[in-house]
Amino acid sequence: MLTHFKTLSSPRNLNLIGLVFAFVGCLALFFYGAPQPSFARGIAIGLEPATPLSNGQTVAEYNLSQEALENRYWVKSHIGFSLVAVGFGFQLAAAWRAK
Repeated sequence: MLTHFKTLSSPRNLNLIGLVFAFVGCLALFFYGAPQPSFARGIAIGLEPATPLSNGQTVAEYNLSQEALENRYWVKSHIGFSLVAVGFGFQLAAAWRAK
């Protein structure tokens, strides 16, 4: 078991693990975007929550679906950013162990 850990923690393997984490994180950031603040501004005409829309949903249902979608993107973009950071950590450890 200890020899398996030593081969896994070799600089080459640590670097490869870091590259995989960073690559998967970059893919997540590509599809879900980097975490950003909201820049919404301006005034919009508001509709009542029970107003039906052309797609058959009410305004309240549409708002709930958009909120769920926004939360899903927020979580996945933060996971992607975290994977990039973990990948960087593995690559840094590989460089440190190579010395």
